[in-house]
Amino acid sequence: MRPANRLFAAMLFSLLLTGCASFGGQTSGGAAPGSMDQVRLERIFESQVEKIAGGAGYLRSQVDGVDVVLISDPATDRMQLIVPVPLTETVGVPHLVGMLQANFHHGLDARYALSDGVIYATFAHRLSTLTEDDFVGGYRQALDLARRFGEVTDGIDLDGGP
Repeated sequence: MRPANRLFAAMLFSLLLTGCASFGGQTSGGAAPGSMDQVRLERIFESQVEKIAGGAGYLRSQVDGVDVVLISDPATDRMQLIVPVPLTETVGVPHLVGMLQANFHHGLDARYALSDGVIYATFAHRLSTLTEDDFVGGYRQALDLARRFGEVTDGIDLDGGP
């Protein structure tokens, strides 16, 4: 399977598995003033990237040639930002161990994940308690993890914290 098809299949699988797709453009309706809802979250995401594709509940963009996908669902009160890690070398046990160590020691709010043979940097949060600073920090951390994957065998320190 071509990498682009594998990426699309993994993202679709993630949508189906987590139930994190609201294609109706819903907001959290009864949210307290100042709390995050889907529309506000998507506006914040749009302010971080240049071009957006997709629709309510599923937005995607590219940052420096790296895909970034935002999935949100007010019905489950969850959001997830996923960034496929561009690989330049074969991934072995040292990388997988490094991913786990980075998740524990350096991951802050973003984490590495593995699904269907694709490595992702991901940031997930409850939608209603998410702040703009939380989202921007998690977004930056996820991008930083994706860009610096080659360093996981040496240990990494992340940028992008709030």
